[in-house]
Amino acid sequence: MVNSEFIAAKPDLDAAIDARVYAKVLNDLARENPKDPFWKKLQKNFKQKNA
Repeated sequence: MVNSEFIAAKPDLDAAIDARVYAKVLNDLARENPKDPFWKKLQKNFKQKNA
């Protein structure tokens, strides 16, 4: 949106999005289902994208 000049500056998404809630729920689900690789995969993706 900045490149198209629709907005003047990149917004601060950290102020609008709290990823701690997602991380907590994801960790709780992985702990409840330790044999399910789906939750481990999501945890890995989350850590890579939010490092």
